Amino acid sequence: MGEATIAELIRRIDHLEAQARNMNRRVAVLLLTAVPLTVIALCLVVVTLRAISAPPAHAATSISCTGELKANAFGGTQALIGGYKVDIRCSD
Repeated sequence: MGEATIAELIRRIDHLEAQARNMNRRVAVLLLTAVPLTVIALCLVVVTLRAISAPPAHAATSISCTGELKANAFGGTQALIGGYKVDIRCSD
């Protein structure tokens, strides 16, 4: 083996080392993006499962409300003046 062959082997080794460093950078970038995105996805799954499994909300007591919606003197057509009277009454 001559010096040219040894020099070629050294160049190849340097090239492989450069490729390995480049690969390490790619893995680091992948981890820096994949890990947070995975955590976000898991949090969304937990939030969704809690929403699905949560019992429906109910009022502690029953309340009954009635109301009326009446057009006032403007007939409910005036753009600048509301036009309606709302009357709501609630009782236990």
